[in-house]
Amino acid sequence: KNHQRLYLSGQLRKGEGPKFRSNPNDFSVILPNLNYVKNTSLENSSSQTVSDNLNRSIMELMRKNEKISTEKMAMELGVSIRTIKRRIAQMDQVHYIGRGINGYWKIDPEVDNNNER
Repeated sequence: KNHQRLYLSGQLRKGEGPKFRSNPNDFSVILPNLNYVKNTSLENSSSQTVSDNLNRSIMELMRKNEKISTEKMAMELGVSIRTIKRRIAQMDQVHYIGRGINGYWKIDPEVDNNNER
């Protein structure tokens, strides 16, 4: 009766009630997790927004301090160093000039302006 009440209230869609299986040796009940709601359109749009915001934040840090390390960017933005390095590798307009501590970040102005439109 409880799953019928949930179905009628709109919390449970048809076919999402408990499933029963039995054979001569055992009996099992599979219950749906009513706390889990998958909304793919919301997930895709929010993850894209977070991704864009992170890329903008990385570039903003580079503009403020062209010698900033990936470790410091990761600490300021609250993500892993690997995430920072992966995002930078995907940015065509960002280049590291030089090597090690003597190097600096350079953002190509033409490509940078095209991405911000």
